[in-house]
Amino acid sequence: MPRARAAPAAGRIALVLLGLHAAGCPSLHTMGPARTVPVGERQTYLAVGAYRTVLVSSSTAGDERTREWLPLLDAGVRFGLSERADLGMRLGLGGASIGPRFQVARSDTQDSGIDVLLEPSLGLTGALPSARGGVLTGVYLGLALPVGINLGGGSQLVLTPRAAAVADDLLGHYGLAGGSVALVLRIGGSDARPWFLVPECASAAVRGGVTSFGGPNVQCALGLLGPW
Repeated sequence: MPRARAAPAAGRIALVLLGLHAAGCPSLHTMGPARTVPVGERQTYLAVGAYRTVLVSSSTAGDERTREWLPLLDAGVRFGLSERADLGMRLGLGGASIGPRFQVARSDTQDSGIDVLLEPSLGLTGALPSARGGVLTGVYLGLALPVGINLGGGSQLVLTPRAAAVADDLLGHYGLAGGSVALVLRIGGSDARPWFLVPECASAAVRGGVTSFGGPNVQCALGLLGPW
């Protein structure tokens, strides 16, 4: 009997470690307005929050689903390349990504109208040491379409549908589909070098052959964005 009780406990520990690895999966956050960075300028952000995933364990009694909340820490930088394009890089707990952003639509004023970005990305998921040596990791391709509703004074409500295809050594091949809602509040700076406070929450469903965790996955964070 002691052995029977120890097995679920060991399995739960393994699943929590798996969840920590999953925290490095594609970021679901936009962290900023739906406007490209001005040419020659730079924007940097730091975001802290929490990530919820659903861990799935199998037994003779069936599948057990356990919700786990994990820490979320993201940092990123964007460089203005042209009037309608910039380049962003992100580094977080267990993962990183890089990709351009293209301005599909931009309002003539920041006090009304909408702005739209097209944001493809290439990323690396979290890394764990392998029992056979080396590192277990993975890659993903992502695509997002941030839509910013101008609220006046440079602030925006940003709605972002997002999808990603992931190939991971530990979790397998799966897809994420969901989106985020962010309130991008301008708190200072000039038009070329503004500062923003960004509360944002995101959710995504998990699709594919992965069986160790399920959805919906939830990420919530508070970010500070500006010309650091």
